[in-house]
Amino acid sequence: MGDQSTEQVVIVGGGISGLSTAYYLLQHAQKSGCRVHCTVLEAAATFGGKIKTERVGNSLIEGGPESFVTRKPWAYELCRELGLADRLLAADDTGRNYVLHHGTPEPVPTRPQGFLKTPLLSWPGKLRAAREWWLPARTSTEDESLGNLVRRRFGDEVLENLVGPAVGSIYLSDVDHLSTLVSFDRFLKLEQTHGSLLKGMLAMQKAARQAKKATGKGEAVAAPSTKPPPFVTLPNGLGEWVETLIQRLREMGCQLRTQADVTQIEPRPAGGYQLHLGHAETVQADVVVLAVPAFAMAHLIAAHDAASADQLRAVRYVSVATVIFAFPRDAVTKPFDGFGVVVPEREGLAVLACEVMSNKWPARSPQDMVLLRAFLGGHRNEGIVAQPNEVLIPQAQHALTGIFGLQGQPIWSRVYRWQPGNPQYPVGHLAALAQTEARLQRTLPHVFLTGAGMRGLGLPDCVRQARDTAAQVSAALLHINKPVLEVQT
Repeated sequence: MGDQSTEQVVIVGGGISGLSTAYYLLQHAQKSGCRVHCTVLEAAATFGGKIKTERVGNSLIEGGPESFVTRKPWAYELCRELGLADRLLAADDTGRNYVLHHGTPEPVPTRPQGFLKTPLLSWPGKLRAAREWWLPARTSTEDESLGNLVRRRFGDEVLENLVGPAVGSIYLSDVDHLSTLVSFDRFLKLEQTHGSLLKGMLAMQKAARQAKKATGKGEAVAAPSTKPPPFVTLPNGLGEWVETLIQRLREMGCQLRTQADVTQIEPRPAGGYQLHLGHAETVQADVVVLAVPAFAMAHLIAAHDAASADQLRAVRYVSVATVIFAFPRDAVTKPFDGFGVVVPEREGLAVLACEVMSNKWPARSPQDMVLLRAFLGGHRNEGIVAQPNEVLIPQAQHALTGIFGLQGQPIWSRVYRWQPGNPQYPVGHLAALAQTEARLQRTLPHVFLTGAGMRGLGLPDCVRQARDTAAQVSAALLHINKPVLEVQT
C-alpha cells in the first residue's frame, strides 16, 4: 500500500444537514478506506440550525422543530444508529388537529362520517370533493403547484378550508406557488397508481389494518412489529439529538467549529479550494459541501457561476416567529383536547397556527401549566416578524385568548425569530436544481449542495439529502485519491 495524502473535506453549515453529511461521509471513508479529514464550519455560536431546545423553569421548550415524522424513515434511522432508539418518545396518539372556523376550533375530519358532518365544508363543497373518486387521473408527470393538484382533484373549498391553512402553517407557503414534486410527490404517486387520491388513501388504510390484524394473529410472536409511532422526539428535546451527533462526530475525528463564517470560496490553481473566513483566516479543502440556505450558497458561488447562483436565488425564503406562552391551566376557559389549531386567513388573526405543547408532550411542563406555541409570519404577513416583542407578543396573545378563552397574563413568554425561515420551492424546482448541480460540477468541481433549500425541508428530508450527498462526496474522493487508499484512524 502506498502512502496517500489525507483529503480535506469542508462542510459549510452546522445544522442537521451539515452534521449528518459529516457523519455519513466519515462512515463511508471508514468503509471504503479513504483517508478523509472532515471539518464543519458554522457561522453561528451553536450547532443545530433551527433546532433550538431550551429550559425555562421546569419546562422544556423548542423554538424550532419539536419532533419528526417516521413515515419518512431517515431521521429515525439516524437516531437508531446513534444509539437513541430506546430514548425516542411518541406523542399521545389521541390528540386531534383542528381548523379555526368562525372563531371555534373544528376537528379535521379523518373518517367518512366526520367528513359528512364537518362544518368546514359546505354541502356543495363536500359533493365536489366526493367527485374525486371518479375523476380521471392526470397523465402528465410534470410538476404542478399543490394548489393546482388539490383544486383539480377536490375543488376550491378543500384547498381553502383544509389544505391551504394546514400547509401554510407548516411550510409558510402560498400553495398556488408550492412545488408538489418536492414535498408532496406521494400524492402524485397515489393518483398515478390508483387513479384517485381517495382510492389510494383507502388502499393504504386497508393495508395498515390487514398488517395490524396479522400482527394480532400470531405472526407478531415470530416477527414482532417494529413500526415506529407516527412522530417522535427525545426526552431532552431535539437538542439531545444534535448533542449526540456532535459527540459521535468528535469521536470519529471530525473538526467542528462555530463562529466560523465563510465569506468566499476561491479555487486553487492546482485543484481544490481555499475558503476565506473572517479575520483573514483561510481553510484549505479538496471538496466543499455547502449546507446553508440557498441564497447563502448563491452568494458563495456567484463569482464563479452566475447562472447557478441565479437559480438558487429563485428559492425564496419567508420569515416566521415562534411565540411560546406558559399559562396556569385554570386560565384556559375553553377546554381543548387537541394538539393544535391551524388558522385560515379569513379568520383575520395574526397567527398562522398554534400548538398545545402540554397536550402533545405533557411531561415537558408542570401539570398545572399549559404551554402554547404560536406561529406568526409566513407568506401571509412576513413583515410582522420584524416587529419588536412589545408588538409581537400581544398580537399572538390576543389570537390565542379568543381561541382558548385565556384569562389573565402568561407566567412567561419567549419569542424565536427565524429570518430566514422556510424555503419556498417553486414549480419546476427539482428540474432547475438538477441543471444547477450539473453546471456546478463543471464550473466548481467537487462543490456539493445539500440542505432544506434543495429537496425537502423536514428533518427526515434533510437527513436523507445528507446521506445522498455523503455518498456523492465519497465517490468523488475515490477519483481524487490515488489508486491505493487507507483508512484514517
